[in-house]
Amino acid sequence: MNNKNKLYFFFVSLCVLSILNGVIDPWNNTFGFEGAYTRWYFNYDYGFTKRGLVGELASLVDSHLSILDIQLTYLFFVVIFSGLILLFYFVFLNDLIKYETVLFMAWGITSIGGIQQYFYDIGRFDVFGAILILLGTYIMVNIKGKIVNFFVCLVLSFLSILTHEAYFVWVFPALLFVFCFVEKEIINYYTVGLVLCCTAFTSFVSSSSPDTFTSALSHSKALQNISPFEISTQRIKPLYRTLEESILHNVENLSFFRDTFDTILVSSTFLLVLYPYLSFLQSLHTTEDTKNFYIYLLLIFCSLAPISLYIAGFDHGRWWGMATVSWSVLFAVVLEGPNGTRIRHHLRENAHLLGLGVVANLVFGPAGVTSLFPKSYAYRIVESIQSVLIG
Repeated sequence: MNNKNKLYFFFVSLCVLSILNGVIDPWNNTFGFEGAYTRWYFNYDYGFTKRGLVGELASLVDSHLSILDIQLTYLFFVVIFSGLILLFYFVFLNDLIKYETVLFMAWGITSIGGIQQYFYDIGRFDVFGAILILLGTYIMVNIKGKIVNFFVCLVLSFLSILTHEAYFVWVFPALLFVFCFVEKEIINYYTVGLVLCCTAFTSFVSSSSPDTFTSALSHSKALQNISPFEISTQRIKPLYRTLEESILHNVENLSFFRDTFDTILVSSTFLLVLYPYLSFLQSLHTTEDTKNFYIYLLLIFCSLAPISLYIAGFDHGRWWGMATVSWSVLFAVVLEGPNGTRIRHHLRENAHLLGLGVVANLVFGPAGVTSLFPKSYAYRIVESIQSVLIG
């Protein structure tokens, strides 16, 4: 077995390990929770609504999806994502045998928001957003035509927003960064057009709810008549909330101790892979290469954009998971860009941090949903401390 085949075997093994880390859960898992599949019945049968695209496409195949149907369909797309992230790295990245590249790929494959998260949190639509980021990135980097890339970014962003309005601050910023990086410019007519179009479209979609019903309860009863499993009214309520109501609902459900610890813990693990890039940015800034500096700085803002969802929802694990997925894809883009050699140098100097990041990914496990790292022992320890201090 030559070195390249050994690397392929190593990365596939990491992929399998990430899958097992998400599926084999000593604490809990959403796999058997019927309410998790309710959102697959959101469609346009009762009027245009946010989060209805996946359900609409699913209803074209079968309007009475069973839990098994949803599980198999969902797992099919998670396998597709797993294959795409591997293929993306293998095809896109050069110098696969260099250890800094190997460590970055290992971090991306074991990302807390990627493969292991999607196998842990069964039924949610985030895997579709991740697939759109991968596809859009690969297309725009390889086509390099401003008008074509504009429409690729716009169409895929629109599709993501129809899937879930929150993807406006996840999929769209990721694709926007790729567009800016490929075109080597942040502000122009195209980027302004993208921002305005996607902002307006998100405003329209997020304010849309089924006009057939007056409440989540009546909607739930109608869905229960056609669903072979228990429909969760709780999962339907967000369709009928405005942004202001979502923020108030989020504030009411905050747990300061739990959320503060979560944020410190996950940001610390993220900093392990972010630090080498910050070192590169510092060196770029000292050379007074202002134009390139701001383009590369944009990567951090676009990757961390999902964290802004803290104000509107308490799925903090998901928000950080989205950020790590964005970073695992977008960092590969800059790694193969004009300053790729300099970035690799900083990665090489901080290889121990990347290695520690890979270990942290596997030890802490999936990012989780409302609480970060629900599979880790750190979560159980903090829960115990919180129960003692707060009761």
